[in-house]
Amino acid sequence: MQLARFPFPKEAYYFDGKIRSEEEVADKLRSLARQISDDADLLDKDYKKFAPMFDRMSVTSYLDKHADKIPEPFIRVLIEDTIRTEFGTEPKEAPALLLLFLLPAVDGNKVEVLSGSDETFVVEGGSGRIIDSLAQALPGQILPGMRLTQIQSRGSGFRLSFFGNYIVDADYVIVAIPFTVLREVKIQVDLPRRLRRFIHEANLSSNEKLEAGFDRRVWRRENGFVQEVWTDLEFSEAWDATQRQADRKNGVLTFFVGGNQAIAVQSGSAQSQGKKFVDLFENIIPGAKGAANGRFLRTQWTQDPFTKGGYSSFKLGQLTEFADFFYIESDDPEERQDVNVGNLIFAGEHVSDEFSGYMNGGAQTGRLAAATVLERIQAQQKVMPQKSLKNKGTA
Repeated sequence: MQLARFPFPKEAYYFDGKIRSEEEVADKLRSLARQISDDADLLDKDYKKFAPMFDRMSVTSYLDKHADKIPEPFIRVLIEDTIRTEFGTEPKEAPALLLLFLLPAVDGNKVEVLSGSDETFVVEGGSGRIIDSLAQALPGQILPGMRLTQIQSRGSGFRLSFFGNYIVDADYVIVAIPFTVLREVKIQVDLPRRLRRFIHEANLSSNEKLEAGFDRRVWRRENGFVQEVWTDLEFSEAWDATQRQADRKNGVLTFFVGGNQAIAVQSGSAQSQGKKFVDLFENIIPGAKGAANGRFLRTQWTQDPFTKGGYSSFKLGQLTEFADFFYIESDDPEERQDVNVGNLIFAGEHVSDEFSGYMNGGAQTGRLAAATVLERIQAQQKVMPQKSLKNKGTA
């Protein structure tokens, strides 16, 4: 779906009680953006040498180190906003390596706060259509309500125990459960020590969205925005969730929070929090309160027992310490990296090197995990051609 073109700013920046022009942000972000770009170039030159250094340094320490390149405090707040939204953690807990991946960029008077983030496509009708379509294409193969409690080695295969004493024996298992939930599963498999640590230490982000309905998209104005606004308020970012639906007059604004903000937004009801955010938004866009229709929805990923968080989020040192447990897709066998222990294969955006934090990572690693199963079956057929594999099971 194409974005409609409007004679208004694409983004807005609201800090210290006023709208900051893109030209001002570009001018005052330029020096820091150049430093971040230079450090990102070091990763391209010698990743193994420089990545651990930035991985062990917090974003807070990095910004402290380069305070001379931050002419006004609001620039620092803007960068901290990107860490909260993209990784759902506070800057003091996030590795500076993540900031180099985000790569805020300035080109003349133009700013790309997240130049390293390429959210090009959306699904018309919502991302849930993908899951619904898969379910329709696989009738009888999906069993809902199966909560895994134990994985136990049985020769080269496994015995899976589910809540309610349901047992499944499988020769190959693909585990796509977030580590925040998988660590509650009893894994009686000889896993590498570092992989077991990764499972028990890696968390998902603290991110939440609060959706607010509006009868009119009042933010589309000369001193407003078409897509998004960054702020120093109680929400780091807000965007027009209906920006690709050019024909409609009404709209939905997504208030996006991360880190400590996500914890705070869980208090009270969606209605009370939504009204609070709309009141704050009135400071940015006068007239917003009058256009709001009082309808609100709030996500609760951090409270969901089957996720316990939002997207992948890594602590200091984890990206390089656990680098062996991320899929790397490459035609070069020397560069390619799969994530499996024998016939136990892992999948999910949390083990994707290229698309960490995005649904692309889930799709990519699912495909690579399936390819790993196929390769192992084919290898076994070559070793034991006399044995039929038609009854082999995969969970």
